[in-house]
Amino acid sequence: MNNNLHYQLAQPIDAKRIAELFRISAEGYADYTWSLISRAGENLLDVGEARFSREGTEFSYQNCITVREGHNVIGMLHSYPIYSLQEGETPPSIEATDPVFMPFKALEEPG
Repeated sequence: MNNNLHYQLAQPIDAKRIAELFRISAEGYADYTWSLISRAGENLLDVGEARFSREGTEFSYQNCITVREGHNVIGMLHSYPIYSLQEGETPPSIEATDPVFMPFKALEEPG
């Protein structure tokens, strides 16, 4: 067991590293999503960093816990509540309606 590992709430400065780790774990889905919202020629990792720099949204550093070895972020946990849409509400983002993400949406359904 490595006694140098510790968990810490993510800070805004961690957004780039969180985006890097999220990109690795998402197996192409992050790049796909970020390409949909990027400007022409924009680096996808910069898009991810901008998303995780935000506050008050699902994909925010605020919903991450970092795993650190010394001062280096070597892992992270990302979680947020999933809410059901009420009758008449529309999905909040492209991820909710894009066919690429439909398998993930099915996992979010209650039951």
